[in-house]
Amino acid sequence: SQENKCSREIYPYPTDWFKGKSLVFISRNLDNWIRYKCKKNGYKKLAFVTHSMGGLVVKKFLVNQFFQKQPIDRFVKEVTFIATPHNGAVGAKLLKVVPGINTDQVNELASGSPFLVDLSDQWSAWVERFVPDSSRFGCIFGTDDEVVDPTNISEKDFDPVYILGAKHVDIVKPKTHDDEVVTTVLRFLEDAGF
Repeated sequence: SQENKCSREIYPYPTDWFKGKSLVFISRNLDNWIRYKCKKNGYKKLAFVTHSMGGLVVKKFLVNQFFQKQPIDRFVKEVTFIATPHNGAVGAKLLKVVPGINTDQVNELASGSPFLVDLSDQWSAWVERFVPDSSRFGCIFGTDDEVVDPTNISEKDFDPVYILGAKHVDIVKPKTHDDEVVTTVLRFLEDAGF
């Protein structure tokens, strides 16, 4: 089966509206974690399947490679963004005014935040350099997502996939191996040579 050709790793990171760390620090920690995994396991080809804020963390990790002495983004062949708030999360701007919730993550996820504006510019430069020659990316959204507007596509993604009726969390909790989000992710991976 196609699934047996890939090793799977899950990067655990802190996400919390009340005390969440900055995506800048999380992305740098992801860099360290990936370098360890690549060295330990000999990975020479990487794909990311991300959900929500995880997509922003991966984007920041990738654009940070421009500043690394030994960049590893050349190993990245595919990135799948599922319900990623490329242009901000619904309600994050409102949460900024709630006492005790004005954290780095809330500020960074707010539509129009300096973090998202800067990341969008940096992501465009990364895409120009790597897509489609050595890497590809795709976006998947649920049409009933209550956190990320389904039109919140990443710049330069001209073919987003919409899963009818999917909400923000249930889109990554498929009920079967034939669930539409599963088959779409597998198609993306196969198209990238996995």
